[in-house]
Amino acid sequence: MPKFIFRIPTYYQQIQKRNFAQALALLPNYQWTITSKRRWMCARLGIYTPLLEAEWRGGSVRAGVAYVQALSAYGKLEECEKVINRLIKRPTISRYLPELIRELAKYNLPLAIKLIHTLPTAKITIYHRALQSAYLLQNKAKNNQPEKTLDNQTLVAHRELILNSREHPDLLLLESNWQANTHTDKLYYLNNYQSLFDLPNYKVIDDNAIFDSLNLQVENSIYTALLSMNKEKRFRVSILTTMYNASKYIRSTLESFLNQSWHNIEVILIDDASTDDSLSIAQEVANKDPRIKIIHQETNTGTFLAKNNGLRYASGEFIICHDSDDWAHPLKIEHQVMPLFLDQTLMATTSDWIKIDNQGSYFARAAFPYKQKNPASLMFRRHTLKYMLQDGFLWQPFRTGADSELFERFKLVFGSQSIRHVSKPLTLGAHRSDSLMNAKHTGTQSTDSRIQRLQYWEKWRLEHIEMLRRAHY
Repeated sequence: MPKFIFRIPTYYQQIQKRNFAQALALLPNYQWTITSKRRWMCARLGIYTPLLEAEWRGGSVRAGVAYVQALSAYGKLEECEKVINRLIKRPTISRYLPELIRELAKYNLPLAIKLIHTLPTAKITIYHRALQSAYLLQNKAKNNQPEKTLDNQTLVAHRELILNSREHPDLLLLESNWQANTHTDKLYYLNNYQSLFDLPNYKVIDDNAIFDSLNLQVENSIYTALLSMNKEKRFRVSILTTMYNASKYIRSTLESFLNQSWHNIEVILIDDASTDDSLSIAQEVANKDPRIKIIHQETNTGTFLAKNNGLRYASGEFIICHDSDDWAHPLKIEHQVMPLFLDQTLMATTSDWIKIDNQGSYFARAAFPYKQKNPASLMFRRHTLKYMLQDGFLWQPFRTGADSELFERFKLVFGSQSIRHVSKPLTLGAHRSDSLMNAKHTGTQSTDSRIQRLQYWEKWRLEHIEMLRRAHY
């Protein structure tokens, strides 16, 4: 009798805990598409290739939903729409529509909006209405319609939607995108949003400059956390930041570190062979504060190899990364390090971010909500490195996506309960067309680059499953 038969009780226990990678690790790969539940688990993990290979021939609705997610992610939009047209005729599809809408919004927003129209009125949630509103706004922007106007019927629905902002704070950012045209208006919405997370108000630095992450700072001076005045390494947080041609942003980013309420920090800035004046700007800031250490690389290696290089210079008990074009809220380090002091069973913390463009509009890849988990926000204890390094590397040596792999590997090694998520927008990200996530050759907007990211994602998911198998044996 095959070995995996004896593991079925453990398999079901893992499913009940929603440990889908652990559940699939207990089965041979060729059995992952035998049942609809296993196909669905593959889709939840972003393992799409087996689903595309197995296709969907009109069987279980859940298997069809998993197949649609794979088609959408890989840009097979015509086939995706055909399968959806078949699925929506099935009476049980309503059970899966909310999940399918959320997943489609990542890669095929128009189709997600179309599916919302198939929902019974009683099933349409605030999220669905907000997604429709955000999509309408995106279309106006794409079609170069400067007036963000709403017809009367849509306006009434929109006003009713915003009344729910206390329970759904991101509705305030949506309202800002629609209604705010002046710095005063934008600050009004942003500061109301901040207050819902018990975060201090922002102010504009220069009224004549554009409203973006470079032109914002907190309204009043931030206190210094008493615990952080201790200069010992066990109270120190090392911040790793890689930089490549970030001259527009790097001064603001570095100053956001130096203004942290947590004083005992060191900033390890790795210049990845910049060709602009980023390095000279960074050196100018570093000359004013010894907490900044600059490492210059003669050859461009990509952000994750550069992070591995910078890690060798970190001396703090706690380590976190931060992108060179993002602004750290003054309370970010304190809010992420304090849970680690208060609970020794925690190995890491993460936090959220919101992204803002150079017009003062908020952005999310899936249109809404705007507050998302920041993939670069993992703060971890130094002693975890002895369990996490692979061939001397903490981050896998790929150009994109290694932050997500590291986070999932932390969960596998230490358990998801060992990571505390701080659900506050502690980073303002700059949404720009040439960033790693949006650039032509590395971003998520073009199908080719997205497929490369998905293939890397699947590669490390399979590696993690093999790690689990080895641990089981």
